[in-house]
Amino acid sequence: MNKSDLIRIDKTHLWHPYTQASEYADIDPLVIVKARGYRLYDADGRAYYDTISSWWCNLLGHNVESINEAIERQLEALDHTLFAGITHQPAVELVNQLLEVVPGHINRAFFSDNGSTAVEVALKMSLQYWAMKGFEERKRFVFLEYGYHGDTIGAMSVSGVSQFNSAFRALFFESISIPSPALDLKASISALRDVAKRRDICAVIIEPSLQGAGGMLFYGPEFMDELEGLRQRYGFQVIVDEIAVGFGRLGRWFAHTESSLRPDFICISKSITNGVLPLAVTLTTEEVFQEFVGPYEERTFFHGHTFTANPIACSAANALVRILKETDYIEGVKGIEETIAELSNARLQGYGFLSNISNRGVIWRAELKGATRGDMFRLYKIGLEYGILLRPLGNVIYLFLPINITRDELEDIFERLDGALRVFSGG
Repeated sequence: MNKSDLIRIDKTHLWHPYTQASEYADIDPLVIVKARGYRLYDADGRAYYDTISSWWCNLLGHNVESINEAIERQLEALDHTLFAGITHQPAVELVNQLLEVVPGHINRAFFSDNGSTAVEVALKMSLQYWAMKGFEERKRFVFLEYGYHGDTIGAMSVSGVSQFNSAFRALFFESISIPSPALDLKASISALRDVAKRRDICAVIIEPSLQGAGGMLFYGPEFMDELEGLRQRYGFQVIVDEIAVGFGRLGRWFAHTESSLRPDFICISKSITNGVLPLAVTLTTEEVFQEFVGPYEERTFFHGHTFTANPIACSAANALVRILKETDYIEGVKGIEETIAELSNARLQGYGFLSNISNRGVIWRAELKGATRGDMFRLYKIGLEYGILLRPLGNVIYLFLPINITRDELEDIFERLDGALRVFSGG
């Protein structure tokens, strides 16, 4: 099928996520035919830096040889099996590898197939846990303003109301929002202290260190340290959503470990397979697991997914975790962070319409003062002309890069971003 046929059928029959068809009425979607390293290639042979890691999941660049080889080997042995009462080596090996890098109080893993469902699993486990312990009043979840945890009903119910979920508010269950520590740490901690005293709190859910879809908002360990103290005092549970930042994006295996926080649930997905195949894991404690052991009708966790612990996806994840263990990529993120700051200061400080420029780990962000949706979509299109894939969040542009990106590649990316911003500003 040639490019024109692909586009014709696409525009006639496909419905793209987070995409407004009216904006593409006079332009065509990119037809991507190949991916190598840090770049995507279209049907015309043009290359684009994948500067958002294909929605934050591509950790080590595209088409990593050892991951592809692991998938090929697994295909020859076992493609798929149900996971109810059945196990297989890729799943067991992956859990064993993860337990070597997660905090020591975590020792149980429940598989699912994407980030939203990993969060949904944690929410349901927490609610059922308290009910089985006789604390039915513990049924309220607490979340951060500008937080985002996915698109399923439960995940949306513990996310800040925004353009991503406002149309579905009638479906939400009641939860409690507190201010973001990234915007007002004092107000956030004060609100947390007040709500922690309530006897109906089931769990607090956070994105540790970085609120992604809320605008790439960074915050430090102080809030999480406070959360841990209150968890110990009042007994509610804590869910950390590591889906975007786990596996080294901020220079640690898991972002929450920069603090003293000991969560009851850790949700991981996205980067776990380098974005090659869908897979998610909800990690929890032995204490939580044991509460579910007993009579089938009374204690079973009635939740599952057809592709739970798919052997091929688990094999890809095993290959990725082995790479991280055998290299210094995570340790090298600090150097990438310093290089990003250096290049940002050297090239982008002169644009008066940029504000609140900041970076941490392999992530950089900036706000465009007074920018409209039309302005940001125009910048997206200009970025494509400069060979960089940008997908703004509101008035925020950002880079969300692989953890093995090189200095040469970073210099090239910032040069292209500089050029795109110059055209955008009319310079």
